[in-house]
Amino acid sequence: MDLKKQDKIRHTIHTDGSVVLSRKNRSGEDPVPAEFLTFLAHDIKRNPQNVKAVDPGLPDRIRNLTAGVAVDMESPLPTVSG
Repeated sequence: MDLKKQDKIRHTIHTDGSVVLSRKNRSGEDPVPAEFLTFLAHDIKRNPQNVKAVDPGLPDRIRNLTAGVAVDMESPLPTVSG
C-alpha cells in the first residue's frame, strides 16, 4: 500500500462482502485509475472465462482507423451537452 507516516487507510466494502483496504489518496493523485484497476482485478477473479487474448491484428486496425488524426494531449477534452 506504500504507506508513509501520517497516511490514512480507507476501506471499501463490496457487494460480495469482501473488504479492500487501501491508502487514502495523497493530494494531487487521481483516484480513478487505482479504483478502475481494483474493479478489473475483482471482475477477472469473478469471471476468468471472459479474459480473452487481444487479436494480433488490432494494433494495425487502430493505426489505419486513426491515420491522419491529429491529437493534442495537452488540450482539454471538449464538453458535450445533451
